Amino acid sequence: MARTIGIGFQPDLLGIMSQFEQFEEKLRKHIATATEKSAGLVATGIQGYMDFKNPSGQLEESVEVQVQSEYLAWIGSGLPYAHRREWSFEGPDSLGRLFPNDPATHMARKAIKDGSVLMGVVQNYIEAVYGAWEECVGSLPPGTAAFLS
Repeated sequence: MARTIGIGFQPDLLGIMSQFEQFEEKLRKHIATATEKSAGLVATGIQGYMDFKNPSGQLEESVEVQVQSEYLAWIGSGLPYAHRREWSFEGPDSLGRLFPNDPATHMARKAIKDGSVLMGVVQNYIEAVYGAWEECVGSLPPGTAAFLS
């Protein structure tokens, strides 16, 4: 006896599937927003790890975000001593000042390993995917709303 397999689509399912042609374009827009928000979270995290003994506030205020593309953002400071504060320095600087022991603070390294910063970044990208999905399809799949809270 030969077996027959029948496959049928609901009429509205074909319409929904056709909307996914726009998904990549819509996702790119949402990813750009997530990248900018996530870079801001990392920048705030970096500032949070600047626990200097006598802070002037200049380094904290100089941390900035420059979004390069929807997938890439630069986070850092343009101050000449920012690299020294992150990675350490020993010896005379360009002005001849001696730094016998200037320990590294690893502010950026700590920020990108911080669990709350990472969770915020992950949440931003999850929301980006769901935002693009909603624009294409109009609603989230059943049971996924818990991921957004």
